[in-house]
Amino acid sequence: MGFFFLLYLYYGYIVFLGFDISYFSGQTIAIDFDNSVLLSVAPVKFYANADTNKAQILKENRSKSGIYQWVNLSNGKTYVGSSSNLTVRFMQYFNIKYLLRNNTMAICNAMFYHGYSKFSLTVLEYSDKTNLIKKEQFYLDFLQPEYNI
Repeated sequence: MGFFFLLYLYYGYIVFLGFDISYFSGQTIAIDFDNSVLLSVAPVKFYANADTNKAQILKENRSKSGIYQWVNLSNGKTYVGSSSNLTVRFMQYFNIKYLLRNNTMAICNAMFYHGYSKFSLTVLEYSDKTNLIKKEQFYLDFLQPEYNI
């Protein structure tokens, strides 16, 4: 296991020194000339329009667990979440009653207000359930999404 600390973002790469990168085995890792470790955050799925891609989103993520990111295309604000069953979670977001019931969640309010067509969805990575929360916390710390309040 390698332990490295997150230092900076450099041309799309996260530079680590002092952070356990074993959780990110599916990502591209390279060693820079000064022995720092570069980790590329390369998403596994991207859907440009959550409204028109709804059926594809639900089909392609059936029975998978992972970490995802919603991006509001109107203002650039983001939300990061995780689920042990992505299809069930995404079906919740696509349910207006769910959005209204969870109106204390900023992402639900934004989706209701702006509409699904103003959101893209990225599956940042698929993950087994045992590391899901640790990986989500990594993305929360690194991406600092505005809707995760």
